[in-house]
Amino acid sequence: IPEFTLWVMEDGKPGFTTRVVVGKPDKQTPVFSNEMQTIVFNPYWNVPNSIKTEEIRPFLREEGGWFGGGGWNTAVLQRHNLRINIGGREVDPSRIDWNRIDIRSLNIYQPPGPDNVLGNVKFVFPNKHDVYMHDTPQRGLFSSATRAFSHGCMRVQNPVRFAEVLLQHDK
Repeated sequence: IPEFTLWVMEDGKPGFTTRVVVGKPDKQTPVFSNEMQTIVFNPYWNVPNSIKTEEIRPFLREEGGWFGGGGWNTAVLQRHNLRINIGGREVDPSRIDWNRIDIRSLNIYQPPGPDNVLGNVKFVFPNKHDVYMHDTPQRGLFSSATRAFSHGCMRVQNPVRFAEVLLQHDK
């Protein structure tokens, strides 16, 4: 993590290395060890509760004041192509009573696509922190010397090559 580098070790030596983006100082990437179980291509992003409450909820606001009856401004969801699924079906965010619902109870997700925050590949390994490695559409972040910009997950500079290396070891 301090070197902002991912290493794949082969016979005790680095066989593949690439740059990574890690967690911000206030959302540090946790240190743990576990075996990777899955590589997902074209992943959905299920928004974690911390992002729902800290970064989405503050931007949902009632329009029209106390008596205006203007509904809720859900533009933040539309701007990031975020969708809401309740009970297995997609729900229009403008039809939700945001005064009464706990945003953490909602399945808010972003479908695969060019702007998906996970990019094209996600690497999943079980952990209590709900962090993983993934691609990113924000390619410019890898040019920084200090690459602490994420919410805790590790963004991988060369995710397709990383997947190829891993899949050569586990076909």
